[in-house]
Amino acid sequence: VRYCGEPVLGIIAKDKASAELALEAVDILFETSSSVIDIANALSDGAECVWDIYPDNRCFHFERGDAEKVQQESGKALHVVEHQLNISRVTAAALEPRAIRASFNSASGKYRLEVGTQTPNRIRPDLATALGVEPDAIEIIAQDCGGSFGMKNTAFPEYAVGLWAAEHYGISVCWRASRLESFLSDTHAREQIADVALGLDESGKFLSLDVKITANLGAHIGPSTIHPVVSNIGGITGVYDISASHVLVEGVFSNTQNVSPYRGAGRPEATYIIERMIDIAAEKLGFDKVELRRRNLIRPEQMPFKTGLVFTYDSGDFPGLLDTALSAANWAEFDDRRMASKLRGRIRGFGIANPIEIAGGPERKPHSEFARVTVSPDGSVVLVSGSSDSGQGHATVFAQILSSKLGVDPTAVSLIAGDTREAPNGTGTFGSRTVSAAGTSIVK
Repeated sequence: VRYCGEPVLGIIAKDKASAELALEAVDILFETSSSVIDIANALSDGAECVWDIYPDNRCFHFERGDAEKVQQESGKALHVVEHQLNISRVTAAALEPRAIRASFNSASGKYRLEVGTQTPNRIRPDLATALGVEPDAIEIIAQDCGGSFGMKNTAFPEYAVGLWAAEHYGISVCWRASRLESFLSDTHAREQIADVALGLDESGKFLSLDVKITANLGAHIGPSTIHPVVSNIGGITGVYDISASHVLVEGVFSNTQNVSPYRGAGRPEATYIIERMIDIAAEKLGFDKVELRRRNLIRPEQMPFKTGLVFTYDSGDFPGLLDTALSAANWAEFDDRRMASKLRGRIRGFGIANPIEIAGGPERKPHSEFARVTVSPDGSVVLVSGSSDSGQGHATVFAQILSSKLGVDPTAVSLIAGDTREAPNGTGTFGSRTVSAAGTSIVK
């Protein structure tokens, strides 16, 4: 057992009360050892190793950018502002806990799992591996997912145990996490330390950006653990013209639940790093934080613009967007509002961020999506989609898309989604991909 909340055993009973009574009869003797629960502990000298094959608890390195050029540009800088940013660990804490109903059809040899998930087709292979069967032997039905925020886009051990028990005992097995179990066993997210150095010339022009991210991955690497740590680091340079950039990511094991995507899957962390550093630089060097951003924004005439980290922007008027936002927020009169608040004994702040992110999947490699459209003689339309709804309102959006393309009334469109029996392929819902990927598959 490598973290508090890791499943140890499963109890199958006719009802919850019987299961809890049986649990009281279980007595497990654990041999305790030292634990490492955060980055500092995990990397300290003589720290307990989570896995023997990783004696220093470091499990991977990932780099992007040009370290040599950053060193050159940093040498030219009049100012190099350094700061360590701590991004705390979080968990989704959805109102609707993880829950399943598992069954097995001995005649067909097929398992069926009714579960709240964003990605029915993506969890099938992992469950199949756990059960030692082919993915086609498992049917996933995801109707009412409830809150997920990225947490429910992977398979969990309880799902495989439920399917195994359904086959082994020939019964339908239901399970629902309690609130306490959710806090302990739902995947976590984000915990990182970012050591950042931003180089500027005398006018405030950004010359270099060097970032080292140390990420606490937890005790295990799950199907989506690495994704938020490395897949969206392109956002660290933001919408700014930075002469040279470099990012090094180091993954660290600890005795905690593994991390997975959560509300942005690395995008908020990337935006926070660059925007917070700009605020720190402005305060330390005496620049106005708006003007410091303005003089470093990529200009429309520079498009297309290749950043130092991953992304190429084909278009955009970032200075115009900043001006629009400042006008909408009435930035010009902010000092008056702040003074009025101060006179009432209150503190008023003004935050600025210019986030930019990719949607639909990895750059130039969006994941595929499944769609099938059937039109009946009476004019009704049935759409089958591999994209599973977890509160985004797919039925409304998809009906509008088909209405515009087929000329039918949106009320004539019905949606079947989250059912691998109908949509045997597909990717699911995450990463702001529904309209761009699933919508495109419907049109095509």
